[in-house]
Amino acid sequence: YFQSHASFMSGSGDLLLTATMQLGVGSRVVRGPHWKWAKQDGGEGSVGTVRNFESPEEVVVVWDNGTAANYRCSGAYDLRVLDNGPAGVVHEDCFSCDECGARPLYGVRWACADCNGVSLCSACYHGDKHSTRHRFFQFVHPLAEPVWCDSRRRAKKYTCRGLFPGARVVRGVDWQWEDQDGGSGKRGKVTEVQDWCPDAPRSAAYVLWDSGVKNLYRVGYEGMVDLRVVSEAKAFAYYRDHLPLLGEINRPPNSDNSAASSTSASLELGGGSGGCPGACPHMELCAFQPGDRVRVAVSTDTLQRLQRTHGGWSPAMSECVDTVGSIVGVDEDGDAVVSYPSGNRWTLNPAALCLIPDPSASARRLRAAVGGGGGGGSGADGGASSVYATTLLPVTPNLPQSVPLALSPGDLVRVLATTSSGSDQQQQLLGNGRGRVGRVVRVRSDGDVQVDVCGSVMTLSPGCLAPCPPQSGGINFNGGGAASSGSSSGGAAGVSSASGSGGGVPDSPQSGERLSNLLKKLFQEHVGGCGSGGGAGGGSADGSGDGQVIDPSEELVKAAANGDLSRLQELLGAGRSSASSSPQRQQQRAVSAAPTADANAIYAGHTALQAASQNGHIAAARLLIDRGANLQAEDRDGDQAVHHAAFGDQAELVRLLHRRGADINARNRRRQTPLHIAVNKGHAGVVLALLACGALPSLQDADGDTPLHDAVSKRREDVLALLLEHGADLSVCNNDGFNVLHHTALRGNPAAMKILLTKLQRQWLVDERKDDGYTALHLAALNNHLEVCELLVQLGGACLDTQNVNMQTPLHLAVERQHAQVVRLLVREGASVSVRDKDGDTPLHEALRHHTLSQLRQLQDMQDVGKLLMGLGLNSGDKKSLASIACFLAANGADLTLKNKKGQTPLDLCPDPNLCKALSKCQREHSARVASTSAAASSGADECLVCSEPRDCLFGPCGHVACCCLCAARAKKCLICKEPITSRAKIEECLVCSDRPAAVLFRPCGHMCACEGCAAAAAAAAAGPPRNRQQGMMNNGQPDQTATLREMQKIQQQLLDIREQTSCPVCLDRLKNMVFLCGHGTCQHCGDQMTVCPICRKPIERRVLVY
Repeated sequence: YFQSHASFMSGSGDLLLTATMQLGVGSRVVRGPHWKWAKQDGGEGSVGTVRNFESPEEVVVVWDNGTAANYRCSGAYDLRVLDNGPAGVVHEDCFSCDECGARPLYGVRWACADCNGVSLCSACYHGDKHSTRHRFFQFVHPLAEPVWCDSRRRAKKYTCRGLFPGARVVRGVDWQWEDQDGGSGKRGKVTEVQDWCPDAPRSAAYVLWDSGVKNLYRVGYEGMVDLRVVSEAKAFAYYRDHLPLLGEINRPPNSDNSAASSTSASLELGGGSGGCPGACPHMELCAFQPGDRVRVAVSTDTLQRLQRTHGGWSPAMSECVDTVGSIVGVDEDGDAVVSYPSGNRWTLNPAALCLIPDPSASARRLRAAVGGGGGGGSGADGGASSVYATTLLPVTPNLPQSVPLALSPGDLVRVLATTSSGSDQQQQLLGNGRGRVGRVVRVRSDGDVQVDVCGSVMTLSPGCLAPCPPQSGGINFNGGGAASSGSSSGGAAGVSSASGSGGGVPDSPQSGERLSNLLKKLFQEHVGGCGSGGGAGGGSADGSGDGQVIDPSEELVKAAANGDLSRLQELLGAGRSSASSSPQRQQQRAVSAAPTADANAIYAGHTALQAASQNGHIAAARLLIDRGANLQAEDRDGDQAVHHAAFGDQAELVRLLHRRGADINARNRRRQTPLHIAVNKGHAGVVLALLACGALPSLQDADGDTPLHDAVSKRREDVLALLLEHGADLSVCNNDGFNVLHHTALRGNPAAMKILLTKLQRQWLVDERKDDGYTALHLAALNNHLEVCELLVQLGGACLDTQNVNMQTPLHLAVERQHAQVVRLLVREGASVSVRDKDGDTPLHEALRHHTLSQLRQLQDMQDVGKLLMGLGLNSGDKKSLASIACFLAANGADLTLKNKKGQTPLDLCPDPNLCKALSKCQREHSARVASTSAAASSGADECLVCSEPRDCLFGPCGHVACCCLCAARAKKCLICKEPITSRAKIEECLVCSDRPAAVLFRPCGHMCACEGCAAAAAAAAAGPPRNRQQGMMNNGQPDQTATLREMQKIQQQLLDIREQTSCPVCLDRLKNMVFLCGHGTCQHCGDQMTVCPICRKPIERRVLVY
């Protein structure tokens, strides 16, 4: 990329080399066509930054994952340029994006070739703005020659990943900002991609660190990268094959080894049957006809470049270079569809093909040129192939030099002379281009015209050109030789694209598209057998004329898709009758009976077994498997037959494929198993069949999601229950760090959460934290999922005061987001209102701070000062919500005197005096209520609940002291906890000092034998810690150890799970340190004595020790 203006290049090569290398520093790049470095960049779509050029052949790139390495940019091109805007490349101020209005336009400029004066920025071009059917010219920088790009309609898009909003990052290779991030290894989140300076757009990222610090950091500015991604984020999709190659900036186009020069320079573009047909990208059709035999006349590298905007490149297309194929069609873009003996069909750039002489094809061309001979076939008959015949445009005389040409981009012109202002190489190209038609790309300020001729952009003098009006010639579709009328009398298709005396193609793109679609339809009818040969020009059924061409691969796949068992047997060479009683049947066999088809033949990217599996044709699938169909064959997306059966809701076919040896856990390119697909489609029957066949229920796809994650996302509770019954693991986390409980809380699916908590065996998963410290309750509270919060607290027993990395509890998050119902639930269930976060703020601090901020925002938005003074026009919804939350917290014990790390109390954050008074009142009422309750409890602590005599009887086993000995004799249940009484003991005086009565209950023995003072002194020797009598006379026998016991049980269960995973399943004594190829393992002592796996019973083929 970065091809310079030809006149500038002719004498300033070294200067351009230095300038273009500097222009490339800071560009954002992705992997290129010659990439061979595995996943060094992080995978397809991962983005990096050009740091510097070591030489014209070598460039240093820092990938977003932190890897820095040298790559090739000469001869072989390892990189494509995604965005050179961060490098400061800017176009003239007269250009702006016609979609988003960006001015000036930074980065690559895309000029529409079909609409005059329309330019797009890269974001709008890759975002499918403007018509995707239109073709564009690519201007990589202001002095660059335009590069032709085909329409985006059929191009493939890829998603870029890296340092984009949502990514988790740490400090990178160029970090120089001390401890702004909180220290080495601390993480942050990219919130936005911004400009480091006005001259370098999109060259920085705004990061919010976990410590709370926010700042801007370089990502491309002057080649510097301050960040490294640890969890990448997805951004926009881009047309990979339309991106310029990094490295073409380093050589002038006239250098010997230049890859930037037009690929047409290496092709012989002459006409005739023995050479390559002309392939001007502006022509709607190529000169090939169905049935023509062709071969690729260029090298593999040249073919790869030619395919960049003509259907793309696949490594499997290498077979085209050394193999002769047959033309089976021409698509609406003018590309040739070629079928090869392997059964593959490829869409190829016609510029790469040359014709193999064939007598029958020559006869067809001759008939097309003279109007179909003496026959009078119709459009659907034998003359249908003549639709593709073309004639050359006649050369019009040059205009006098005194008559100026009024040319504009997009006009068609003819090259008449060899005088140009271009390079010597362009002079050589003009020798081949003289007399050819091109399209005006740009009219320069000095009067010279840039013309695209068959893919080569030339800078020519206006005197070398002549206008090419529509009536001067074109592609002749009449088939009768001269285009003298709008109808056809010969044996051709009889399609006229223009009315009147001219038979040429109109210049408007709309009419060209309509004609192209019409021809495609006629071709499809022709090869599909819609017409039969008739007349002298119709040809015969044996293929010597224009008879049908039957593709056995296509017939086989179609028959499998339709479940046509007899047709499948016929195509596979079985079940054919030796004779036919009907001559019509013999003719049909002569025409349609193809050679014996391969059971693994591919048509439209799919095999016959895949088609039969998706459509549920069991008999057809069984026949294909018996004939040797490959069960593991993959389509373009990596899906096998079992994937197609799962997609089509064919449970019986899944069982058949499994019985015949299909891998039930096969992965496609998205790393999805058939179980993933069945869950996503909601096919419960297929899910059950896959699980019964042994499908693993916890495998992860490319995003790290298990089938459980997908079932929650699709809200399929029935499928979720099936997966849990078959042992799906809830603890597996996806690439975002969410296990299934986290994912369910995030999605707000109460039905799924209830199923998960009901069937949950490992209770510690309820409080499992993500990398950022968030539990499922944090996520539910943050997103206002009230029902999910209730289930987690009441059914799952979630801890209410768990803190994340910022030391925030779920109550902090609910208050911050103003979720009043969630706040009330958490406080009612016992959440502490005094827990502080990393800044020392309590939930009350958060409520009052956001209350103040909302008031300030309303004041800033208020335009009418009169209304402001009168208190009118304010949206008081948020104000009331936050005020009510603050009052609720104060009424439930929130302390108004606690200070945060800045020394601020909650009242310091509240400038509203009325609200301050209300908060103080709520706190006084709460304090009075607590004091009265405590006084009542203390006053009645020594009195029998029945007769008001002194309490002196200890109940067992609960340990409560509720009444005197006389009343205790008649009590059957404890008056406090309602538990049955099994023992009664009179409370005596303290056994230590004998001065005061015993008042402290010891656990676990249950004795009350010491007063408070003596119990504290004898705590080390006593059976349990002392219990304060004031908290215990009414409830002293039931210590509040619920939370402690729950935590202990969770830790014990977690340790048991860890032990189960690491211990040998055979002896249960030694650690597991040997694994088998099936994935299971034992200890080395047990594994050496076994021949079959003790878990799955498969033979042990190899033993691997784990260290």
